Formats: sequence, C-alpha cells, structure tokens
Amino acid sequence: MGSQTQSADISAAPSSTTLIKWVLDTRPLWPEAKQTKDLSSAAARALALLRPEERSGVLRYYHVRDAKLALGSALLKRLAIVRCAHVPWSAAVPSRDPRTHKPVFRVPGSGSGDAGLAPEGGDGGAGPSEGGREDGYVEPLLFNVSHQAGLVVLLALAAPPSRATAIGVDIVCPSERRDRDRTTVSRDGWSQYVAMHEDVFSPEEAARLRALVSTLPPRDSNGRDRTDALLAHFYALWCLREGYVKMTGDALLAPWLRDLDMRNVAPPPLPPSPAGGDGTGAAITAERARQIRGETGPGLDIWLHGERVRDADVRLEWLLGDEYMVCTAVRWGRHGEVEAEGEGTDAAPQGAAEMMASPFVRLDMEDVLAEAEAAGGLA
Repeated sequence: MGSQTQSADISAAPSSTTLIKWVLDTRPLWPEAKQTKDLSSAAARALALLRPEERSGVLRYYHVRDAKLALGSALLKRLAIVRCAHVPWSAAVPSRDPRTHKPVFRVPGSGSGDAGLAPEGGDGGAGPSEGGREDGYVEPLLFNVSHQAGLVVLLALAAPPSRATAIGVDIVCPSERRDRDRTTVSRDGWSQYVAMHEDVFSPEEAARLRALVSTLPPRDSNGRDRTDALLAHFYALWCLREGYVKMTGDALLAPWLRDLDMRNVAPPPLPPSPAGGDGTGAAITAERARQIRGETGPGLDIWLHGERVRDADVRLEWLLGDEYMVCTAVRWGRHGEVEAEGEGTDAAPQGAAEMMASPFVRLDMEDVLAEAEAAGGLA
C-alpha cells in the first residue's frame, strides 16, 4: 500500500479497540544541537518530560541523530500510554516484559503484586507474555516502536481484543543505503549480495531472491532499472520478516527464524509523484482496496515450520514518498481459553481491515509536548 501520511487530532482518547499509527520525523528537530550534549539545552522542554534515568538513556548516545531518535521514541511511547490507558503523564511509564525484555505497560488486576515488572529500556514490544497472564496484570494497550534514519514510527493497539493479540512494526530506509548497495551489487554480483545476508533468511527465500535476477525486466514500468527493483524486493522481505518477528516478541536470534518463509513478497506500489502524473495513483487505490478487504498484500503468503500462517495480518507500505518502507503486523488472536486447539472466536474487531489500511499520522513535536504538559508532565 502506498501510504500518505496525514495530520490529525492526537488528543482524542480511544474508548474501544483502536489501532494507532504514528510517525515522527526527528531530522528537523533542535537544529542548534550539533552534539548530543547540546540537547540538554536545545531539547530541555522535551527532556523535562522524562525521568532522570530516561534522560540519561537519551544523552548517552554518541551521535546526536541517535539521541534524537531515542528521545522521540520515549515521548511517543508515553503519549500512546496516556492516550490509550487514560493515565497522567507521570504514570505513563513503560516496564520491561520479563520474558521478551520488551517495553510494555501493565496495570494491576485483582490479586496482582509487583513481581515481574522491571524498568523499561530500549525499543520493541509485542503482545502479552505468559508472565503477563499469570501475574494478574492487564495491558490496556499494546505498542511497538521502530526507528531508522531520523524517523520514529509507533504502532499501538488500544483495548486489545484478546490476550493472544500481538503487534509489531519495523521501518527500513532504502534511500539511505541504496547507493551503497548498488555499488556492492555492481562489484560482487546479485548472488553474492544475497549470500552476505543469507543467514537471516530461510533457504527458500534466499533462492527466490537469487532467481529474481533472471525474471525481472531490465527496467520496470516505473523506470527503475533491474538493480533497483532487485533491492526493492530485498528491502521488502527484510522489513516484512522483522515486523513479523517483532510481533511474536521473540528476538532476531530465535531458533525458528530460518523456518519462517515469506512467499510472493513484492515491494508496495511506488507512491505517486508530487505532480500525480506517473500513473501509480490507480495502483495505489487498488492496493488500498485489497488491504481493506483484509488481503495481506498482493499474494503475500507466510509459512512457519512448514505450515501456513493464517492468524497474522502483515502489511507493507511506503512513507515519505519512497524514502522509507514500513511493515505493520497484527495477530488479533482468538477469544477463549483453548486457543491452541483452534477453538474460540476470531478476536479481530469490526473495522480491523480499515484500521490496518489507514495511513500513518505524522505528529508535530510541538503538539506532542503540549499534550504531554497538559497531561501533567512529571509534576
């Protein structure tokens, strides 16, 4: 799907199952900060919204661009918690899942204690862990963050419909690495380029990537040459896999990774040019219609351990033209206590396909800070 970001009122709190897709561009923020230490003054208002340990985590980065990403990520996670859990800013503190070590937000249920929760640190996240089910805590939202090359994206689900619900998001920046990768492909060949990354793909995926060199035309309908088209397929597969793995809550070194097989992978249709005359608008409209109908992309097929995955909605879209590619993944789960046996009812809420197909909302830092302060800040 060729997503176009949109602006929206981010202050209206959801009262039912709601999917949130946010993007924050940190590149133009605090331009006077040339080094990380400069953020202490340049971004003082934003840093004042974080606890001392959170501020230290931001300011420990050597490169200011990485520190800005960490700061944006911390603010977006807290804002999502405020919005979805209806708590003040001071209480919107993520904790760490004891099994996955990913950030979560839990509130006590009946009979719960404080065991199993640790201060949050780092990005990631997925659905409720087994520990979350056993210790009496409930999760009013699920959230997942990814960032690269100046952009922070957040996927959050308010009022998840099932304990088995899980989400994941991943962003890649083809424009950041395309020139470097083209040089490598030109020097070493496509097969060797695939071999450099083969350990993170299934054998079948690597074989299909190699075969593309003989099936793709010298130049596609969008004017891309074969190398650009090959790399677009590579970036798409990479992004889809990472988004799916983050949804599961398992690390990228999970033993089953090479048993995960993404079939019929293709990059999303290129977004239209600013002039709108490149003919891609109709393709994007058709792709959006397919996604609203609940189809996981143009033929995308996911297999794990030799069995087809049928309970995950995994999508791929562009952000900011063709600068960034984003994967969103949701496993809605099933209601009922015997999910492993396939019983219970589908937990996907009404309008799930429309929520998944909705564009990312581009946030303005000034609006984020104003809402955080209106929610009480750390006071």
